[in-house]
Amino acid sequence: MRKEEERSMMVMMRKEEERSKMMMRKDEERSKIMMRKDEERSKIMMRKEEERSKMMMRKDEERSKMMMRKDEERSKMMMRKEEERSKMMRRKEEERSKIMMRKEEERSKMMMMWKEEERSKMMMRMEEKRKGVR
Repeated sequence: MRKEEERSMMVMMRKEEERSKMMMRKDEERSKIMMRKDEERSKIMMRKEEERSKMMMRKDEERSKMMMRKDEERSKMMMRKEEERSKMMRRKEEERSKIMMRKEEERSKMMMMWKEEERSKMMMRMEEKRKGVR
């Protein structure tokens, strides 16, 4: 009776051992599968992140190019405005100098005329004095 119980216990224990081994194998397989899935998921995430960062970089580059173009246009416009302003200033200065020259010419003419008048008056006075002396 005792041996019978022992044998049945042994059989039970062996069965339990096999069952636990099988469970362990199943667990290992499941964990391997999970790991693979995790790896794939992380790879996918990494790819997505890389693509996103590349896109961001492209956008940044485009934005900076656009900013540069805008800056160039602005500076060109500023230069044109400055050129126009300086041209206008030159024209105004030329006109002012022409006016001044004309005024100076008129003034010198007037002076010449006045001097001529004074000289002729003086000549006439001297002539009268000479006539008066005789």
